[in-house]
Amino acid sequence: MANEYEAEQKRLISEVEENEKALIELQKQTVDMKMLYQGLMEFTEMKQLTPTVVNKLIERIELYNDEKKHSHNNVKVDIFLRQSGYLTSQQSSSLLIQWKE
Repeated sequence: MANEYEAEQKRLISEVEENEKALIELQKQTVDMKMLYQGLMEFTEMKQLTPTVVNKLIERIELYNDEKKHSHNNVKVDIFLRQSGYLTSQQSSSLLIQWKE
C-alpha cells in the first residue's frame, strides 16, 4: 500500500511540475500579447509605414524561393513579430487587406 502512495505522489509531483511549466508559458504569452497590443495602439491612426514602425513591430521577415504554380509565381513570406511569434503568408495577406480597407 505504501508503494501505491509513493507512486501516486511521484505522479502528482510530476503533474504539478508540468502544470507549472505550462502556466509560466501561458503567462509569458499573455505578457507578449499585452506588449503587442500596446505597440499596436500607438499606430492605430498611422497613415504611412515608416522604418520606426517596422522596427518596433517586426523582428524579422523571411522570404523563400518562389514557386511556380499554374503560371503564377508564389513567394512564401514569414513575418516574425516582436511580441507574438510569426505570421504565415496567408495571415499577413489578410492583415494587409484589412489594413487597406
